[in-house]
Amino acid sequence: MTSPLKYKLVGKQRVKFSPSEGREIALHQIQALIDLPKHGVKAGDIGGWVEGPHNLNQEGACWVEGEAEVYGEARVTDDALIRCQARVYGSAVVAGDATVEGVAKVYGKALISGSARVSGNSDICGHADVSGSAVVHDTDIEDHAVIKDNVKIVDSYVRDRAVVRGDMTIRNAYIIEYAHIEGSGTLEKIAASGHACISGNVTLHKVIISDHALIMGDVVLRGKQEDGMNTSCRVRGRMIFRDGAYVTHPEHMLAISPIGRDLDTLTAYTGVTTGEDGKQQAVIRVARGLYTGTIDEFIDHVIEKDAGERKEETFIYLQLAPLIKSHFARAVKELQAVLDAQASESH
Repeated sequence: MTSPLKYKLVGKQRVKFSPSEGREIALHQIQALIDLPKHGVKAGDIGGWVEGPHNLNQEGACWVEGEAEVYGEARVTDDALIRCQARVYGSAVVAGDATVEGVAKVYGKALISGSARVSGNSDICGHADVSGSAVVHDTDIEDHAVIKDNVKIVDSYVRDRAVVRGDMTIRNAYIIEYAHIEGSGTLEKIAASGHACISGNVTLHKVIISDHALIMGDVVLRGKQEDGMNTSCRVRGRMIFRDGAYVTHPEHMLAISPIGRDLDTLTAYTGVTTGEDGKQQAVIRVARGLYTGTIDEFIDHVIEKDAGERKEETFIYLQLAPLIKSHFARAVKELQAVLDAQASESH
């Protein structure tokens, strides 16, 4: 049994030249023939604009309303909604319970699905994939970039084969190449490129991460504004920041590379640990390869694991330890003062 048509094309037309299509197109306004409760549409309501019936599926609750336009080979299916002054064209697909609104544009072979919401002055194109419950506002997503899960991203630019997923809240970000971001947390004023990886419960502000750098776990990295100048934390090469990192100034982190037989990178930074009394303590943390711990734990680890077969390497680390402690002495005191102040406020 064939389902009844849910809309028809009315006589009113809009002719326009589409630079993206390279031709003049005639758009037809639509009118609902049945109620669509999901979008508050009543039979007889006038909707938005489509080039033809192929643009808007007759099945499901999908709808185009207001001054929104769908043309070219673009398709709106399932229960998706295109509204306001949004445009969907090219070979783009908007499916599921997705919403495209504002003055957003979705084109190329982009796919918007799930319950994703694209709004503002966003530009989604190429083979970009936005899905899950992602919220994209005033953001450009291009090429093969992927935004999914519960990501909320605003005023940003994502391209190439970058992937952003999880419960991240992102603002003013530039994410390109093969950068991979997942987990939860807040990222603001960041740039991620290369094969950089960010995961876990992270808080990043004014951070530039590139190359094969890794940030994972419970990590806080913040740049600094001094004398009217913004200074970003730069995480590059094979620098690693893991659980407990708490950096509030670019000078509170240090990378030594290449080092050791494996030409590895030793990353040192201020961090937080919890003492036996339950109080937070500022410490110097160190990461190298798969290892992370305080500077003292690291030295004990080196002596225990490497002393037998890597005596020269152990010697280097033993010489570096006091220099690292001296370099971070002031930073640790400053961080401890911050932690103590936070503890007093909580009580």
